Amino acid sequence: MFTYPKVVAERQSAGRIDAWTEYLRLSQCGVGKAMLDICQYEVLAEVDALDIAETDCRFSLPERIDGKPVLGIEGDYVVGGDLHRSTDWELVFSASEIDKVIEFLRVQFNLDEGAISELRGAVSEAVSSCEPDDGAEELAAWRKRRERQRDG
Repeated sequence: MFTYPKVVAERQSAGRIDAWTEYLRLSQCGVGKAMLDICQYEVLAEVDALDIAETDCRFSLPERIDGKPVLGIEGDYVVGGDLHRSTDWELVFSASEIDKVIEFLRVQFNLDEGAISELRGAVSEAVSSCEPDDGAEELAAWRKRRERQRDG
């Protein structure tokens, strides 16, 4: 059983002066329906504003800033906390439309077969309610699964 919302993919995006990670979040929105949206984690602090040590290109980050979990560094910023929708884009769909959705996501998020299989399973489990969380623990678990799949 999955916990929703659920991060099902991530991609790197960039502008003229910065780069960031976008997360594809799957939520349930009624019986037989699901929604995908694009999210980012909160900026918790500027790297330069923190007293953190850098060794071998790795920063020694605190576990929490202002009570929010720290996930990492993106550009000049420490990010973490909760996932927030970063665009107005959302896609609501039913299980019967999953093939079209997967083809779209395969291109937009460069999904591999493992991610596609996971997405199919999550959508087929669509129910009328979900158990919300902040997504940080789910993201960590998702990254570990993806690393095992790549190394496997």
